[in-house]
Amino acid sequence: MNKLDANSRRKSDARYEDFESRILYRVPLSASSSDFQNCDKTCHADLLCLLFWCLVSVLISGCGKPMASPIPTSESGPRSQNQTTQLLITRLKDADAGIRVNAAEELGRSGAAEAVSALIDAMNDDYWGVRLSAAMALGDIGDASEPVVPTLAKALRDENPSVRSGAAWALGRIGEPAKAAVPALIEALHEDKASIRFNAAYALGRIGEAAKDAVPALIEALRDEDGQVRHFATEALKQIGTPEATETGTQ
Repeated sequence: MNKLDANSRRKSDARYEDFESRILYRVPLSASSSDFQNCDKTCHADLLCLLFWCLVSVLISGCGKPMASPIPTSESGPRSQNQTTQLLITRLKDADAGIRVNAAEELGRSGAAEAVSALIDAMNDDYWGVRLSAAMALGDIGDASEPVVPTLAKALRDENPSVRSGAAWALGRIGEPAKAAVPALIEALHEDKASIRFNAAYALGRIGEAAKDAVPALIEALRDEDGQVRHFATEALKQIGTPEATETGTQ
């Protein structure tokens, strides 16, 4: 690892320190306003913390050498969306880890389906921050083509807990087409990290009836020590909608 890349990784680590409890340990993006009312007070604190750290990340990226330079314009004027996407895909291979992280984040925000293959490759990056950003980008894009779901299901066993949380969240964003990941998500409900369990419950609920095999594990999760896990296990049982799930989820 060169000195520049090591410095960039330190900046990314500072930006994403304790990522699973600060950003992923939250109400999913698809949650309704009633979900916010039903969550524990800690959930609201996490959301406030998310807003604070988003501001910090902007300040960090603006000090000294930025983690990724702005997308430049071409000599003939602003780049087209396709040109921008191709440039970001190229940056996923940059020697600077921070630039790779930012490229994955931007591709997720753009919803560029043509970036899916490159983001799948980025799931093998040696830096966990890139793998996490790539997983969340795949979830934001929402493409359920053949390689995506198996790749995210495999990431549920990543050595880094933040990546495992991100993979579960991304599978939830994809929803019902991610049903092949149900067995791996059931396993994730038994993880030590509450954020992984919480995002796994969220994903199973989003998959819906196709996740009926998860009902026993979700019923067990209703006794979880973490309030957010209990809440989204309850919601998942309602969304799965089998008689057993519905009866338990409405109690």
